Amino acid sequence: MIKPPSEHTSEELEEMLEKVSEELTELIRKRSLVQEKKKTTEELIEKGICPVCGQKIEPAGFGERKEHLANELTSIEKELHSLNSKKEELNRLVKEMRGYERKKGDAENAERDLSELKTEHESLANRLSEMQGDLVQERKRLSDAEEEARQLSELSREIASLEKQLEEAIARNRKAARQLEEAKTKLQDRSEKVEELTLEVERMKNARARFENFATHVNWLDEYFQPTLAMIERQVMVEMNVRFNEQFQRFFSSLVEEPDVRVRVNEEFTPIFERQGYEQDFEALSGGERTSIALAYRLALNMIVQQESASGAGELLILDEPTDGFSKEQLSKMRDVIKECNCRQVIIVSHERELESMAEHIFIVEKLNGTSTLRKAG
Repeated sequence: MIKPPSEHTSEELEEMLEKVSEELTELIRKRSLVQEKKKTTEELIEKGICPVCGQKIEPAGFGERKEHLANELTSIEKELHSLNSKKEELNRLVKEMRGYERKKGDAENAERDLSELKTEHESLANRLSEMQGDLVQERKRLSDAEEEARQLSELSREIASLEKQLEEAIARNRKAARQLEEAKTKLQDRSEKVEELTLEVERMKNARARFENFATHVNWLDEYFQPTLAMIERQVMVEMNVRFNEQFQRFFSSLVEEPDVRVRVNEEFTPIFERQGYEQDFEALSGGERTSIALAYRLALNMIVQQESASGAGELLILDEPTDGFSKEQLSKMRDVIKECNCRQVIIVSHERELESMAEHIFIVEKLNGTSTLRKAG
């Protein structure tokens, strides 16, 4: 009996292997996070300035953090080495256990087959003894049948020869008649085919002339028109991006007067916020900065629409809560900012009372018993 390589089954070993693999994956992810933190800490120590607030940092505190992260990385590497060794051992055991289970199954099948063969051998021995007695009688009957078969064979050969001659004569007659009909049909088909081919040749000549004309036009479109159109489109978008960026920066500067803060848009017209030369995520900005970016973007877009539209599409500007998070200083600048838009009519929806002084008409929305009503102030 072959001794199993492990007390666990292959399924149990595979489950253990899967669990170790999951632990390795999680540990590798943890190592990546710690390495990133360590890299960030080293960069901060090297620069000595916080990229967010711009103030100097104390290297001592970050040095302890760097040492702590280095020790944590060493611990993780040791644990990774241990888990990798365990994974290799489990892989070996799974492979050996599968081989053991396969050999065990083969051995059980072989024992079962051997038992069946022994039973079949005994049955065949008994059957052989019976067949030997029957063989003597069959040999005698076979000898008599062979004599009768010889006589019948001679007679059958004569009949077959006559039948063959008759079939050959009938076949020759049918073949001649069929060849005559086929010749008539082919002659008629070829005459019709000649007429069809003559018409088809004429149609193909006409189609070729149309195709050559069409190919000339397609070639002009592919080689000249489409590249020229694409170049014009790129040039227009680049020019519009420059103009939009100028308007966007102008409106933002009017709302936020901070020398270390600037905004711009990229090639896809996505707004980008920079503080002291560093880009910042939109989520990290204050409420007033977010609102200033959104308002400046909308006003710049309105200016571009005015410049590009010949139908007066930019003469009406509607702003919904455009000053959320604004300081009083920023609110006081709204009159000048709106004037720069050069719109004949501006509608502002707001809760800010400071904006009432710049409005010619004020409408108040009130809600009573679940119904909103509109009335003019004054």
